[in-house]
Amino acid sequence: MTACTRTSRLGALGFFRKGRLVGMPAKCNNRLPVLGVLPESFESGRGYPRAEVNAVLLRFHADFCRLRREFVDEGLLERSGSGSEYRKAGQ
Repeated sequence: MTACTRTSRLGALGFFRKGRLVGMPAKCNNRLPVLGVLPESFESGRGYPRAEVNAVLLRFHADFCRLRREFVDEGLLERSGSGSEYRKAGQ
């Protein structure tokens, strides 16, 4: 677990407008709940190639690379050893 603590999902939704992420919270305790909303777009038990992960994340924010890194860093997505496939964490 990271130094971030989990806060409410309701607070996280304040960072979205019309289904898109309008900015990444600067504070760690706000960032993790925001990121926690997005993995609902990924099915459990399924592997995703990087291009598909990018396409899903692009629906939410133009900086899909940063989102992908944040997901992996926060333990919400797991990356294969080769870095070519991603899975929802814990699956």
